[in-house]
Amino acid sequence: MKNKNTPKLRFPEFTDEWEKIKVKDLGQDKNSVIAGPFGSNLKVEDYVDVGIPVLRTQNIERNNFIKMGMVYTSKEKAYELKYHSYVPGDIVFAKLGNPIGKTCRIPFNFEKGLVVADVVRIRPDVQKYSYDFITYSLNSPIIEKEIVMETIGSTRQRLNLSQVRNLKFSISSLKEQTKIAKFLSKVDEKINSLNEKYVEFLNFKKFLMQNLFT
Repeated sequence: MKNKNTPKLRFPEFTDEWEKIKVKDLGQDKNSVIAGPFGSNLKVEDYVDVGIPVLRTQNIERNNFIKMGMVYTSKEKAYELKYHSYVPGDIVFAKLGNPIGKTCRIPFNFEKGLVVADVVRIRPDVQKYSYDFITYSLNSPIIEKEIVMETIGSTRQRLNLSQVRNLKFSISSLKEQTKIAKFLSKVDEKINSLNEKYVEFLNFKKFLMQNLFT
């Protein structure tokens, strides 16, 4: 009988069963999954023109980190709130927004910083988990359905930290995780390339329409 945790589509060289885990199980301790500080501890007045980056939900898209619109705080404030920090490579999850649950990785060439209250920073155990696989998993339809169930009846579509920590998904061996993540990354690269060509053709058609008619 097929294990219900194992996906329908699979690379043929892998036969091990998948297991169901929760987000809170990904790290080595509870500090591996944290949210930003309460709003009263990081206010708009704490933002400065130049300083330590403060990552907000608008900086997160599915599998895509958005640098535009980044705000900053002072080194002193960042040190005060260092428990709520991220480092390059970490996974960040939006627990508020449209849609809830947008997840991406922070680029390795970006600076260290803080997350706000509506962002959850996730730092899995690198010996067991592929960060890219986890990011794809958290952006999957399975997690989307879980989030819908968690927020049914809520007046404001939002998850709390406990709900994020208890989101469940299936996971395979590290080797299989890595292969899946690399494959999906190549698919994303192809999509991005096609999107760029699509924009080029749209602009070309616009040029033609402006110049072929008088």
